[in-house]
Formats: sequence, C-alpha cells, structure tokens
Amino acid sequence: MIRFNEAVDEIWMISLTRFQEKLNESKNLFLGILGHDLRNPISTIKGAHSLLKLSENLSEKGKKTLAYTEVSVDRMTSLINNLLELTELRLGKGMSFQKVPIDLVELSQNIIHEHELAYPQIEFVLSFDDDIHGNWDRLRLSQMMNNLITNAVKHGSSTGTVQITLRNYERHAEFAVHNNGSHIPQEVLQKIFKERFTSGNKNELKENSYGLGLLIVKEIVEGHQGEIHVESTPQTGTTFIITLPKE
Repeated sequence: MIRFNEAVDEIWMISLTRFQEKLNESKNLFLGILGHDLRNPISTIKGAHSLLKLSENLSEKGKKTLAYTEVSVDRMTSLINNLLELTELRLGKGMSFQKVPIDLVELSQNIIHEHELAYPQIEFVLSFDDDIHGNWDRLRLSQMMNNLITNAVKHGSSTGTVQITLRNYERHAEFAVHNNGSHIPQEVLQKIFKERFTSGNKNELKENSYGLGLLIVKEIVEGHQGEIHVESTPQTGTTFIITLPKE
C-alpha cells in the first residue's frame, strides 16, 4: 500500500509538471501571436505618419508633434519586438546575430537623438573616447542601448540627467548608462536579469515596471560574449555597465 501511494504521488507530480509545461508553451504561443498581430496596426499608423510628414502645410508645432509621435511609435515597435524576442527565447528558438563593423559612438549619438525628441525634459549627456569600432550586431546593439536608456529615463528623475559613457580598450568597448533616480534594492539586483518584476518604489513618471527590456539586454550581451554589471546605491544612483568584446 505504501509503494502504491508513492507511485500515485510520483505520477501526480509528473502530470502536474507536464501540465505546467504545456500551459507555459500555450501562453508563449499566445504572446507570440499577439505580438505579430499588433505589428499590423502599428504599421498602418507609421504609414499614415509618413504621409503626414509629406504635407507642406504643417506648422512648426505640427512638425514637433509629428516628431514626438514618430518616436512613440518606434518605442511601441521596440516593445513588441522585445515581446516577440522573449517569446522565441522561451520557445527555444534562440536569438540570431549578424556581426558587422560598427562605429559605437555614431550609433550611440543617433539613439540619444531619438530619446531627446521623446523626452525633452531629460538632459542626455554623452562622453566618449575616440575611435570605438568593433564587430557587433547593429540591430541588437541598438535594441540593447534603447532598452537601457529608456529604463534610465523611466527610473530616474522626470527632470533629471541620463549619462551615457563610452570607453575604448584594446580588446573590448564599454557602454555605461547612469541615472540619479531611486536606487535598486539589493534583493532586486539579485533577480533583475532573471524574471519580469515590478519595483516597489514608484518613480515620478509613474512607470515602475522593469519589464521585458532587461531580459532582452542580458541575452544580447551574452550573445556578443560580453558581460553586464549593475551598480546602485542611494548616494550615487544606478549605473548599468556593458562590456563588449570587439571581435
């Protein structure tokens, strides 16, 4: 009788595990389908936006408004791409990389300019060494930078400064993003790249979820055989430091 009960318990646990796996797979498939379906209306909005930009009767205010909405649509596209990336990772498809020669300073300047349009109340300060070139995936690197800078804006002061620093070393480059907002508690730091979670402290922009972005950042950094490190204290704020091998 004891052995029979143990066998029943074992079968029950196996069944429960399989059910959970199937449930997670169904959830990931649903998220993947949702992400793909959301791309269609956003593409329509981008098309209409492109037509409006061709108008010769736009006022200066109208042009600025279009610039803001263009960045917002791009951010929505980025969020959907993050969702699809994470879904594919969970379904075991992995993340693809295509490395090409890249000027890291030029790429960073372009991305910062986009954020200046989206967040005019934030001061973005870029400091860099000269001649930072390497072989990286341009799309993935842009995605990584966008996610880190957006997080710095969301979790920093709504009228503060975001500092981006680029450093050049013989075999690797370093990309760092710093903000002076609320620090990340130690217990949160331990799981920040492991799961989606929500910070307990709301910030001034009322956007306190760390979301999917940092999970994608981790995958991109590891896909380049790089490393990511976070420093966060109440006195100094929060800094994400990315080390990227040049080859």
